[in-house]
Amino acid sequence: LRAGREIPKRKHLTRVYLHARCSPFWSLRPVQRSRTRGVKYGRERSNLVRQERHRASAVRQIEYVPASALKPNPRNPRTHSEKQIDQLVRSVLEFGLTLPLLVDGDNTIVKGNAVFAALKQLGLDSIPVLRVDHLNPAQLRAYVIADNRTALNAGWDVEILKEDFEAILDTEIDVTITGFRLRRDRPDRQFR
Repeated sequence: LRAGREIPKRKHLTRVYLHARCSPFWSLRPVQRSRTRGVKYGRERSNLVRQERHRASAVRQIEYVPASALKPNPRNPRTHSEKQIDQLVRSVLEFGLTLPLLVDGDNTIVKGNAVFAALKQLGLDSIPVLRVDHLNPAQLRAYVIADNRTALNAGWDVEILKEDFEAILDTEIDVTITGFRLRRDRPDRQFR
């Protein structure tokens, strides 16, 4: 194989060989093409490959940050009631904190403002975070909206949900910790 040779594998997956003797670097995005010259070569290609490598290596390390150093997002479009914060407190006490918060380079919370409020009520000293400092301000704003909205676009498989609740009811776990309420007045629509 020659250095810089491109071997298409699938529609949106391209393998780029950086050197003849190194292993392939898999890119999740196709190599950008110039309208006049086709595939970019030389320095342009190595810059593209470097950018793609940086995007692919965006796996971040979890850090533990003091709670006093974190700042809630003043531009968070979602509102959180005291009832929801109490549900999150109960959830963290029952299940533990299962996901880190996302923060930008200034320790402003990007994702997890409600969880942060719950953790403050619990008095945690250090909080696990992932930094998303590779996003620019416009991308951060778009991510906050997308993260909140895409969760609302999901539906429920009612049969699976019913089976899960039946299994939960056989244990000592309080069903309301899931955010659903048990309806005793209508057995045909037991949960809402």
